[in-house]
Amino acid sequence: MRKNITFVFIALLSAIAFNVEAQIVINGDFENWTHIANYETPDSLNTLNATLASAFATPNVLKTSDAFHGNWAAKLVTVNVALLNRNVPGIITNGTYNTSYFTTSPPTGSPVVGGKRINYRPNYFNGWLKDTTKGHDTATMHIIFTKWNKSLGKRDTLGSASWMDTTTHSSYQHFSLPINYTISGVPDTFQFYALSAGVYGTHLGSVLYLDSLNFGPPPPSVQWNSTAMISDSENIGNILLPLHLSVVYNDTVKIYITTSGTTTTGVDYTILSANPMILAPGKLNDTVKIHIIDDAIPEPTETLNVHIGHTYNCSIAAFDSIAISIIDNDASGIVSLDANQSGLNIYPNPAKANLTISQPYNEYFKNIIITNVIGEIVLQPQTSSSTHLVININNLPSGIYFIKTTDVNGKVSNAKFVKE
Repeated sequence: MRKNITFVFIALLSAIAFNVEAQIVINGDFENWTHIANYETPDSLNTLNATLASAFATPNVLKTSDAFHGNWAAKLVTVNVALLNRNVPGIITNGTYNTSYFTTSPPTGSPVVGGKRINYRPNYFNGWLKDTTKGHDTATMHIIFTKWNKSLGKRDTLGSASWMDTTTHSSYQHFSLPINYTISGVPDTFQFYALSAGVYGTHLGSVLYLDSLNFGPPPPSVQWNSTAMISDSENIGNILLPLHLSVVYNDTVKIYITTSGTTTTGVDYTILSANPMILAPGKLNDTVKIHIIDDAIPEPTETLNVHIGHTYNCSIAAFDSIAISIIDNDASGIVSLDANQSGLNIYPNPAKANLTISQPYNEYFKNIIITNVIGEIVLQPQTSSSTHLVININNLPSGIYFIKTTDVNGKVSNAKFVKE
């Protein structure tokens, strides 16, 4: 019985043929899929889905909305095939499957034969991926360029590129594989295939996502013009942070800016530039514009770290962060805004409806004043014999506010908060 099942599986694999007349890296963005019975298959690419469905197994190349770019990506998953009593990795290719590779132990030859026609010599194979490997599984990707040798009656391998990974990348990573050519000439065929794991001894749960596959030069890198710390007064106004690409690129580049440090967005600073920043094709430089909010409250020197976060169509070079030291310009003699230093705690911040203020020492609030950014008193909550008070701010417009409290001993504390 086992032999008959294996024979059926081999026959099904053999029935999968692939036309090599198609365009280069056609459907490399995985936006086009065809629904067939209980599975979907990426147009112009080959998977084991039809074979697995015929063997009553789960398809192992899935259409997923978890894409890096566009609407869809390909998700290669290692699944169990009960009829063969083993796990089968997800595999996608532009060629035809070598049936013996998947049905013999150990596998023989290459998992894929054939490919697509090509009439030029690319230098890089690019795209985006993320993966989860289980056990000792290795996700792999290979691309091979060949040309028919008429005099010898065989194919010559002109160049190739490979990628292997045993680690897990939870978010999309850009890859740019240089093609290593060993023979001169222009290839007439290229073959691509990727697997979520090896064929034998694989583990369920190994997954490989692929998106935006293409040929071309490696994308540019982006970095700040300098990573020297910037130190300036709180009343500086706007700070300009130039960044640039390593080379002019013929496609759109997106750069996401993130921040960290002791400052609070909307309270101490705002990013005036669009986020993500979009550099049109051919644009080499741009500037991140950050407005430093000059309040009237004494506070310690604060740090704002500005980072180049994740990117699209470019990699991140070494100069990816800038530290900005913001020096307070307000009069001294008033307790610091820092809750840990002033003893005044306010939460939540930002707040929507209610703001809670409290102080750890046993001195009651005598007076509380809330002002807006131009110094107008907008609220004077009633105090009580308490070190803890909940203030209703529901009627305040959204914006930045300052709170000043005086206790029964005349101790003054200041803080600022954002009303959402």
